[in-house]
Amino acid sequence: MLRCTTMEDIEIVDSKEGADLKDADIIKCLDHGFVRLVDVMGGDESIVQAARVSYGKGTKNVRQDKGLINYLLKHFHMSPFEMVEFKFHCVGGENRIPTSLGFKKVSESLNAISIHNAEDQAVIISSRNTGKKELFRLHLDRGYFIDVTEDHRVRILDENGKLTFKRASDINNNEHVCLYGGVSWSNGSIQKLNAPKFGNKRTSNIKISFPESLTPELAELTGFYLGDGYLSRAGLEFPVGLENLDTLDHLVLLLRNIFLTEPRVRNDGKIYRVHINSRTLAKWWIDNGFKKDSALCLCVPERIWNSPPSTAYAFLRGLFSADGCITDTNGVALTSACFEFVKEIQQLAHALGIPLSHINRPGAHSLYTWTEEGLKVFSQKVDFWEKKKQQKLYALLAKPFMQRASAIPNAFNLVTNNALVVNGSEAVSHHFRSQLYMNCNLSKNEFIESYNHGYFPEELGELANLLFLKIKNRENLGVQDVYDFHVSSKNQFVCNNVIVHNCKMPIFVARQWIRHRTASVNEISGRYSIMEDTVWRPDPKDLRQQAVINRQGSLDRAVPDLLNSEILATYNNDIETIFKHYHESVDKGLAREVARVALPLSTYTEWYWKMDLNNLLHFLWLRMDQHAQKEIRVYAEAIAVFVKKRCPFTWEAFEEHRLNSVTLSSSEVEALRKAARSTELLERTLEERKGQLKEAGASDALVTTELAELRSKLAGEKIE
Repeated sequence: MLRCTTMEDIEIVDSKEGADLKDADIIKCLDHGFVRLVDVMGGDESIVQAARVSYGKGTKNVRQDKGLINYLLKHFHMSPFEMVEFKFHCVGGENRIPTSLGFKKVSESLNAISIHNAEDQAVIISSRNTGKKELFRLHLDRGYFIDVTEDHRVRILDENGKLTFKRASDINNNEHVCLYGGVSWSNGSIQKLNAPKFGNKRTSNIKISFPESLTPELAELTGFYLGDGYLSRAGLEFPVGLENLDTLDHLVLLLRNIFLTEPRVRNDGKIYRVHINSRTLAKWWIDNGFKKDSALCLCVPERIWNSPPSTAYAFLRGLFSADGCITDTNGVALTSACFEFVKEIQQLAHALGIPLSHINRPGAHSLYTWTEEGLKVFSQKVDFWEKKKQQKLYALLAKPFMQRASAIPNAFNLVTNNALVVNGSEAVSHHFRSQLYMNCNLSKNEFIESYNHGYFPEELGELANLLFLKIKNRENLGVQDVYDFHVSSKNQFVCNNVIVHNCKMPIFVARQWIRHRTASVNEISGRYSIMEDTVWRPDPKDLRQQAVINRQGSLDRAVPDLLNSEILATYNNDIETIFKHYHESVDKGLAREVARVALPLSTYTEWYWKMDLNNLLHFLWLRMDQHAQKEIRVYAEAIAVFVKKRCPFTWEAFEEHRLNSVTLSSSEVEALRKAARSTELLERTLEERKGQLKEAGASDALVTTELAELRSKLAGEKIE
């Protein structure tokens, strides 16, 4: 944890002591506010390159680059600084995330109300396409991958055994990407089906009743069809092995219950053939998106992605009953010839709490379970039709299984840095001897047992719910559309390993902030969202007295203690009353856009904020000034921490020529020059400045130039 020395109200919260600032998660401001750097385009090198248009990047050395930036700021040549932008999230549009609309592609989720993960859900404040950016695919262990921008922050377990967020481009080979292993499937909705185009027609003396919505039974049949079914103009057909009588009985029952007709069963001596002959059924099946082109061209029907979890589990039940098996080494397994289909099933099953490994074998792609919890979820929610497979699955669950595959890595450092000594007599080193002396990973069961006995701090409890995967390689996907999702109530929110960020401040601070119209801003809307009961509650020292001379400012001293207590009590009572009336009004049906009008300016708001460096420096020059209100200075100084780290040469020049400089009026300049001419002040000042420059290691040419400019300013002499 690093604390900013310039402002006691600013705190940098970081996952590891002494970490580089680019890994900092957030800078807290005031009591409930924060600033988070989401994205940066460019840096000092971009400014230099823009200024040296005819030379290009890399033609000058670092010292000359620093000198050029210093010259530009000193002489107010600011256009090159517009080449750098700070944005205070990004993900490819083809990724799927669980939302209130279903398990949707990002590009189709802009109208969703909320997004979900295995632990929680968050209301979406705003979402938008932010344009084209270069995307990278991180290929992880076990066939997983995530598509991110280079600056996207991914949650990892670092080599020191600490959970943190890190830029995708900075993850090293000893660190592991963290994924939630629990159920993250959203509630979805009942999927309405298209009616048959020709009504209920008799075909071959069969009358069929078509369901109006996608039921779990129909989803189960769809899964079985994608594994072992056929569709022709005549209707649906399913082959079943002669020895698979449980599958035959279950399939016949499904068809009977779904279509309210008796399917035909024919034994040709090699297999059973179960079919319903109906051209209307065939056309209806295609019209609702259930058709497969071939075993090499499969996809999960869109209606499955948007369904409730019970329907998705049923789909997997049918698919695994057709093409799945159970082994003593890999647990439940599924094989398909279609790569795209296997990746979809891996993502779908993971969102349902069943992590699957993907192995690419010649001519086939295999998925298999690799966590004990995932195998349990499969047995409870999916299972097989065949009783033999069920019995084998239950026998496998009774044995210790898959503990090494899902163990917590970097266990030596995890134990060394985090394990606590308890009960005095029992040494931590003895309890974790396998991790400390043989460098073994820590199994989930061992961790949970140790955690319950108090060997680990409370904040590490979530390790039991995470999966850890190494990055195998990175693939450039080219330039694609990326999307931002701004969520409420979360500093950071992980959704299918997509991370969204936002900034938060009291409204009275935001109103001063927004006066800088050169930024792009996307703010939370009280029309769409219920406003949180989060307000800035001042400390007694924050109740400052009104300034006498500066009518818009305050003094550095607080009001008297007796008055202080009275003001705070009244303030807190007013806040409670206002929010009570606000929620009562909303509950009675008053529109949110009307109910919000009485909320106080101390209510926290949130937004995205993007600005180029030229205008950002002007913002900081105004808002870090001692005359700016203290509460916005807190935010300005937090932003300054990021700018200083990302553009150190620029920040040094900014402090020298803008932030810590003063501006004189023409009459003040004339008075200073008159005094300098009539006394030895001019020569003493030039000699003092010369000493400063020499001490800083400036060249003779630079010393001569600087002294000539200073003489010109003080004496009004023209530079020759």
